Amino acid sequence: MQTNLNPKDKNNIRENLISFIEEHPIKDNSFFRYINWKPQFPSLKLNMQLFMPTKMISLALLLVIIFGGGATAYAAEDSLPDETLYSVKNMTEGMRGLMKFSLESKASWQADLIERRLDELEKLYEAGKITEEQKTNLEANVQNRIGKANEQFEKMKEHGQAGPALGIAGRLENSLKAREHIFAQVGEIFKGTALKNMGFAEKFKEKADFMEQKRVELESRIKVDNKISKEAVEGVMKAAENKIAEVEKYISDNQTRLAQEDIDDAKIKLDEAKGAYDNGKEKLSEGKYGEAFIKFQDAHRLSQLAKMISTGKTMFPKGENIPAGKGPGKGPAPFGIMKKIPQLPADNN
Repeated sequence: MQTNLNPKDKNNIRENLISFIEEHPIKDNSFFRYINWKPQFPSLKLNMQLFMPTKMISLALLLVIIFGGGATAYAAEDSLPDETLYSVKNMTEGMRGLMKFSLESKASWQADLIERRLDELEKLYEAGKITEEQKTNLEANVQNRIGKANEQFEKMKEHGQAGPALGIAGRLENSLKAREHIFAQVGEIFKGTALKNMGFAEKFKEKADFMEQKRVELESRIKVDNKISKEAVEGVMKAAENKIAEVEKYISDNQTRLAQEDIDDAKIKLDEAKGAYDNGKEKLSEGKYGEAFIKFQDAHRLSQLAKMISTGKTMFPKGENIPAGKGPGKGPAPFGIMKKIPQLPADNN
């Protein structure tokens, strides 16, 4: 079977290779001296790996995994903790992490990993087969990644990169807030384990609150520094404008497939995004670039949240008409009756 990389994966590989080249220019010509020197001593045998930087070896291994064993690695992408290919998924994630060299790419990758673990938790719950051990391990993994992302945020602030850090923190805040409600609704459905699951949801509320606090800290730093360029502001303004238009179109195109209550709530949040966008334009015209940047980032974040709300992801389920299930890990569960929603496009903007 032949499996091709999708455009997003190809673009990520290209960006990572460019980042590697920029971050690690050739400074030592030991390898080339060896090539020219070896013929003078033909009997001397040396291990070529002595002349290969560790990161270059990691790069080679990653390329082998991607292009050589691509079918297996690709198939493992959607695997869950209880499946055979999950170890392959973890391995490829580790190798991909080695390809992140800039502070922004490292922070973004930690955010990606957090969202991957959150997706796994959600899928296991919906399948009605998650165990307490999996729940505990995945929650601990998310907490660990949040700590690593925060480390990168602090470094980015020190290097004058609070702007990009703000966008990543906002994305994580949205993802965590969405899952907070998902796990709360599981506790509502399974009365026998409600206390455990509501406590579990509370853990994710704490994580969302932490990320919201981090976002506010980054906003304050941007206001104080006021080092955001006009070009950077115009860039995030365009991204916010595109995201608002995208969400408006998504809601319009799926009117008959989404719950009216969710649509109404999403439109309220989208109006907030538009208000933030308009405020951003005012600040931009006044030359207050730092404040304008924050408002446009808010517009982008709120429009993303509006999309989540439109699909019902952030809402509690209706209590009636939910059949009794046997609970997670104990046989058929009621998740199959949860409403189906149209597939969302990837959120990378």
